[in-house]
Amino acid sequence: MSINHANKTWLISVSVVALVVCGFLALNSNWLISGVESRLLKNGRFSEQGLQAVVEAIGSSEISTQKAFLQKNPDLAAYLNSELQGLPLEDEWSQTEMTYFSRVSSALRHLLEGAEASVVKQALIESAGGEQRLTDYLDDLISLRKSLGHGYVSSLSNEAQQAVGDAVRLLASLSESRDFKQELVEIAAWYAAEKGQRPSSTTYQEWLLQYAWELSSAELKLKPSNLGDELQISIKKETDLTRLLSHSNEAVVKNAANLISAFVPKNAITALRFQLVRSGNNQERFLLLNAIKWYGEQRSQIEPQLKSMLRLTRDTDFQEKIMETINHLHGRPISIGRHDEDSN
Repeated sequence: MSINHANKTWLISVSVVALVVCGFLALNSNWLISGVESRLLKNGRFSEQGLQAVVEAIGSSEISTQKAFLQKNPDLAAYLNSELQGLPLEDEWSQTEMTYFSRVSSALRHLLEGAEASVVKQALIESAGGEQRLTDYLDDLISLRKSLGHGYVSSLSNEAQQAVGDAVRLLASLSESRDFKQELVEIAAWYAAEKGQRPSSTTYQEWLLQYAWELSSAELKLKPSNLGDELQISIKKETDLTRLLSHSNEAVVKNAANLISAFVPKNAITALRFQLVRSGNNQERFLLLNAIKWYGEQRSQIEPQLKSMLRLTRDTDFQEKIMETINHLHGRPISIGRHDEDSN
């Protein structure tokens, strides 16, 4: 059967439209990015659903789940690296770009903190620019944003403050061997500097405290499941740490005491003293004593109690720690022994 002119014209028109549609879909489809599942993307960019998928997979207690996810997405780390460094530092970022940076860096950080971190790091090393270039990029980003805020992140927009925070966390995750105690000291110093400027926005100060909560729990090897996300979000200022000393959860008390040693909130000595009397756990008592050390100006409120406890206890480890604390309160030289190491 022959095809008349009208049918030919119609077939040609349909074919042209089909080609145009296919071309449009090809340019905007998610599956054109090799080695990354399309469900993680939207219009070729990493999506909120993608971040959620990463968090769920990497947060799984089953290592097999993490391995399966990375096997399905062998180029995900390299893609995220490319997306981050595709945001030029010298340009002024929009809110959308700030939010996108936070999303992508958060996903990459989760990958680096998962059980298959070595696989992810190898993928970064093999990707364009490598791991060192990403480290340099993050360092430059943090420095640039601080300079734009005249030395203080709190002077920036909330989106920019969050982006800097995410850059700090990702940079730490790239480290080969992390010293959580030192990181905690640095975060506490950064918090004091930001707070000293009395900024109108406290977003970054809150972020620093909540990040410090994570660093402390990692230093003390406390299970995150024992601390609770909601509790962490509730920390808005350093005085909240004092409130948490009376928490019913022993892990929360330990973490709060450890952070008080770093942030030294005002008027915490009474709560520290009260909790020290209640506690029967040496690790917790040592952490409380470490915190008490930093309140030398208020030693008259605590020293009599410490001396009383020293007389009553038969625990030699506890006795040594009490004496160390009393010496520190008076500014006397102390020897750092194994007990100080054990308590941290």
